[in-house]
Amino acid sequence: MLSDAGITLFGHTITTMQLLLAGSGLLCAVLLIVLARGKRIALGRSVVTDEIAIQLGRIAAAVEQLAGEAAARRIMEERQRSVTLPPAVGEEKHPISYSMFGR
Repeated sequence: MLSDAGITLFGHTITTMQLLLAGSGLLCAVLLIVLARGKRIALGRSVVTDEIAIQLGRIAAAVEQLAGEAAARRIMEERQRSVTLPPAVGEEKHPISYSMFGR
């Protein structure tokens, strides 16, 4: 006989410890839902919130423009650095790179 008695449903035994853990987990979840429901705040539309939204939109547009300019500047610098020189006299331009055995 088992030392931890439980409930047998459909051939599976649910122990009292499992029932206790499930009950306490369910109680914690219900408490969290109840506490979270009371903390909701609805911000109504007003002149002040509209002004804040407009100003935040302007700030976001300016930041996006600065980020785009920085990215374009970085791309141009990379292109200037990666300019390839023409092959020296006697060298041919190879369309396929050398393998490690061909060097």
